Amino acid sequence: MLCAWLSFYGAALYGSARVDPSTVPDVETVLADSLKLSRQKAVVARRCPSHSGNRASSSTWIACAARLSARGQTRVLGFFLDLTAKLSG
Repeated sequence: MLCAWLSFYGAALYGSARVDPSTVPDVETVLADSLKLSRQKAVVARRCPSHSGNRASSSTWIACAARLSARGQTRVLGFFLDLTAKLSG
């Protein structure tokens, strides 16, 4: 379901089912969960840098960082932010 939610927010993931917008969690929750999933699914990891760099505002990242910190996933966030910066120049 998480891949479908990422697709809803604009990530280019193929094969994701269409979802009812009223059932999709907020973007911060979806980003936080997707970074955890990115360690298990390469397709999600390949989408995180481009998706995070293009779609998320700074306030979204602040909220996302707080959620990731509570889940012990701040290193994953740092990795993708650094990778996004390098890929975007």
